[in-house]
Amino acid sequence: MISTATYKKLCGVVSITDGGVVMVDAEKDGARWRVKDHSFTPFESEALDAAVISEAIASSLKEGVELTAITLPDDMARFAVLNFKSLPSNPVEAAKIIGWKAEKEHFAKEGTLKTSFSVISRTDEGVVVLAVSIDSLLLDELESNLDTLGISVPFINTHTLSLINLFSSVLTSDSPFAFVARFTDHFTAALINNSVVSMIRLKEFEGEDEFMNEVKGSLRYFVDILQGKSVDRLYLVNEGGEGVLGELGLEVNSLAASTVAELGGAEAGENGIYLLSALGLLESMLD
Repeated sequence: MISTATYKKLCGVVSITDGGVVMVDAEKDGARWRVKDHSFTPFESEALDAAVISEAIASSLKEGVELTAITLPDDMARFAVLNFKSLPSNPVEAAKIIGWKAEKEHFAKEGTLKTSFSVISRTDEGVVVLAVSIDSLLLDELESNLDTLGISVPFINTHTLSLINLFSSVLTSDSPFAFVARFTDHFTAALINNSVVSMIRLKEFEGEDEFMNEVKGSLRYFVDILQGKSVDRLYLVNEGGEGVLGELGLEVNSLAASTVAELGGAEAGENGIYLLSALGLLESMLD
């Protein structure tokens, strides 16, 4: 964790979307971060690359606001749950082994992914980790372009993992449950068991019917992973509306709309989910 004393009172967090960047100026308010201001800067080109992203970030930064973090779309990352008989106690050596296995899992060439991880479980039978990998070339080019523009590269995470962190105080249950973050044309479903993300699944969809079918498929997949143990609760963070998941036959809790208003982003509209992602990333970084 990094102490809040390291940062100015006002922090800038960029949430990257399919069409541009949402810049969130956030300030500490007691135990939580709140939105002080926010803006949307569209990309100047449909050919999304590090240069286009960097230019949009530079255009969105206000004077006196320090860029603290970036949240990336989930489909810019690759997720994997990896099993090991054991891992070295040295974190650097452990990271090397996990990164190597993540590249094998995704059929990627050696050195083409940068991987971070969190431990799901550690028992006498072995170690299970959630690995999040991002294309090395994209990150290196983003760092280089931002550096050219005089902007230091901040902490980076994905939207859904940042959202899960933001809502960690309510995402508690003795039994497994699902967390779904719905975006314009895709959603990310996470299985949370014993307060730990134990599986992540990203699916594209077109329209409500396909969304419902894909969510049902994800729930069935989670039940298979749990070897028949039920998933009886779902938490939904939904871009641009509440959605309809009532026919799933389980408890559905919608988290987005009221929380956006509560944390200062009442007029964010469809960008509300990206404001929440930005705040969640800040809270994961700072005490």
